[in-house]
Amino acid sequence: MGENMTNVTSGAIVQWQCRIWRVVGWFSAAKTILRDIGSDTTVVAPLEELLEPPATLDPKAWMSLEGGTPEEWASALKQYEVAKALAENSGHDGAAVKAASTELKNHISTIYHWIDKYRESPCVMAFLPTLPGPKPGSRFLKKNVETIVADIITRRWLKRPPIGKTSFIKLVQRVFRRLHLKPPSRKAIEARLRPFENYDGVRARHGGKRARALMGAKPKSHQAEFPLQEVQIDHTLIDDLLVTSDNYRDLIGRAWLSLAIDICTRLIIGYYFDYYHPDAYSVGLVTAHSMLDKAPLLNAMGIYDAEWGGQGKIGTIVLDNALEHKTHNYVRACENRGIKVVFREWTEWGAYIERVTGTLMRELHALPGTTRSNVKDRADYDSGKHATMTFEEANRFFVYKICKYNHTIHSALDESPWSKWTRLLSVGTPPTYSPPAALEDPRKFLFDVMPYKVRTVRRDGIHLPTGIYWTPELTAWLHNHEQVHAKYNRTGMSQIYVPICGLNEPLTVPYGDLSRPCLSMIEWTVRNREKRKRGLNPTELALSDQYDERAEKVVDDSVKQTKRIRNKRQRRRIEADRVRTSIDQAWQKAYNAPGSPSRKTTNAQEIDELYGDISEIPTPDSHVVN
Repeated sequence: MGENMTNVTSGAIVQWQCRIWRVVGWFSAAKTILRDIGSDTTVVAPLEELLEPPATLDPKAWMSLEGGTPEEWASALKQYEVAKALAENSGHDGAAVKAASTELKNHISTIYHWIDKYRESPCVMAFLPTLPGPKPGSRFLKKNVETIVADIITRRWLKRPPIGKTSFIKLVQRVFRRLHLKPPSRKAIEARLRPFENYDGVRARHGGKRARALMGAKPKSHQAEFPLQEVQIDHTLIDDLLVTSDNYRDLIGRAWLSLAIDICTRLIIGYYFDYYHPDAYSVGLVTAHSMLDKAPLLNAMGIYDAEWGGQGKIGTIVLDNALEHKTHNYVRACENRGIKVVFREWTEWGAYIERVTGTLMRELHALPGTTRSNVKDRADYDSGKHATMTFEEANRFFVYKICKYNHTIHSALDESPWSKWTRLLSVGTPPTYSPPAALEDPRKFLFDVMPYKVRTVRRDGIHLPTGIYWTPELTAWLHNHEQVHAKYNRTGMSQIYVPICGLNEPLTVPYGDLSRPCLSMIEWTVRNREKRKRGLNPTELALSDQYDERAEKVVDDSVKQTKRIRNKRQRRRIEADRVRTSIDQAWQKAYNAPGSPSRKTTNAQEIDELYGDISEIPTPDSHVVN
């Protein structure tokens, strides 16, 4: 390894990252522009990282011999032999060079050029023809233009958030116009950006995570020495649309498939199928399925003709870094049983499980309702129109495909995963299969990872979106208005489970209405949504609106009629008061007028006694009031 260089000049040969480069320019005071002397690759490198080249440097010594056609190689070999003979003959003079020039019909300067080539690199490769024109990485812009472009690249191109190439080129040209200088062409600017299409450039623009994913080294590999030492779990959204299992066959959408694979044997030892986005419950169920016997689950699904082996206590579970996987509910349930949960340090460590899920997804691309891998592959295929598979049918489909995978020869193993599993777990002569240690409390583990809702016990039971659950044992919570942790299985919501401290079994609470069907939570959600959608039928809505309008018209007519009658009664009352006032005024005028005998005012009773009929009372106008 050479020593760090302190003085670097343009054209100097240096060593950087185990490669030999030639300095072709300066990017900044601390960075140089280098070009590989073998491949003409141009990069920008920090000055402090440059090393002295080896003492004996032969640029062509370790190059590949694949370049050049047979004719070009024969011509180069002839030139090499001539140059070697002349260069090694220390006493050669101009006559020898002239004789060689006459014999080969080349100019004398060409012969001298061959001799210089040989002395610089004594190998045939040095005499192969090169492409005409300027070498890649050559710079022809003025120094001040190069400086301005380099400054803009440092200030904006190598910053986050990243700017698009077209926008950056317009920015550079705008800066030059503002400085009253001729802007460089688009091609020239793109050539200055090309050296930053490396790891350091991607890291500066997009961050270290993306740089490692796109251009970082991947020297590590993840291996396991024995079965169940390490199990990887991952999830994928299936490439197929599913429908409900009722009489309507309404479209639901895509479901999530969770798989667990044993790293040592590549055996798929667990899976979970659900509509919900993967969370701690999904991981918990696929973990439990990995450690339990598969026969009861297959029988519950109505599958009796499939053999799926592989169970036992897992040593380490590897998950991706999704936040939902780090909930204490799942992690504590595993750690409580001595199962270690780790998260991927390198994304590539999940390659085993991702390849398996990719293999299973390709099996779906020939089924009705497939969404294919992407929109381009799907083209004009109407996935929703052709969707036919229900959740239960897709579940059985994946079970058969997983069993097929476990019993198919694996390209990396030269045997099937199940064959390697049984071989590594067989002991004695003749070999006898010895299953690994089983999980001590499988039901308790399943219960620990179940999702739950905190609910107050009401008089009619526990309310959840899928219905009301009731059992007489809930009376003890009802009288004290207590809350309970209602745990449930999302795939079948016919009953929920309430943990009771001190008892080994939780309290099972069924539907209050036992006639309700046993559907998953997502199916209940879809059913309610479709029920509301069917209630929005245009014909039914039109009739409903008409009946509402008619009912409102009845109310409006009632209000108008009542208001009209009340107004009429009010007018009569006002008229009667006006008449009575007129009578009082007439009486006062008749008996209290000047020159008439005084008479004391009589009350209303006296007036009624004098005039039994109101029509007999005279008015000031001597008219009779009717």
